[in-house]
Order: sequence, then structure tokens, then C-alpha cells
Amino acid sequence: MKFLYGILPIAILIASLTGSAITSNGMTWYDTLRLPSFTPAGGIIGAVWTILFILLAIGMILIVRDGKKETIRLPLAVFGVNILLNVLWSAIFF
Repeated sequence: MKFLYGILPIAILIASLTGSAITSNGMTWYDTLRLPSFTPAGGIIGAVWTILFILLAIGMILIVRDGKKETIRLPLAVFGVNILLNVLWSAIFF
């Protein structure tokens, strides 16, 4: 299962780059909105998403490291669904 140590961060990197590419191409309408004064800047949102993805990768690596093949199937499936939903969210929302 050690091969997952490299695959998990790569999967997260691909998902984040895909979501970023989708988001950067569809933000013209968002820039025209009147946003509340407390809306965080785009750089802050990007930093938060980066931290979340890094923590997700670390969490999954810890699960893989400490788990047995039978016990990590469900967390890996949930991880895969989460990554897919993150990319789909970017595609649908933006």
C-alpha cells in the first residue's frame, strides 16, 4: 500500500489544478457581483483551499499508513468521491 503515498498527493494536485483551471476561466460573472465588505480576497480563498488539500492528503496518508487493506477501502472510496465532487463543484458553480 506504500504506492499510495505518491498517488494520493498526485490525485489531490491534479484535482486542485483542474478545479483552478475551471475556476479561472469562468470568473467574469463573479467579478461583476456586488459582494459584501467581509468577502475574503481571492488570494485568501486560494490559500485556504491549498491548506485544505494539503491536510486532506496528510490525513489520507495517515489512514493508509495505519490501516490494513480491508480497513482503508471505505476511506479511499470517500476520498475519491470527495476529489470528484471538488472538481465537479468548480465545473458546475463557475
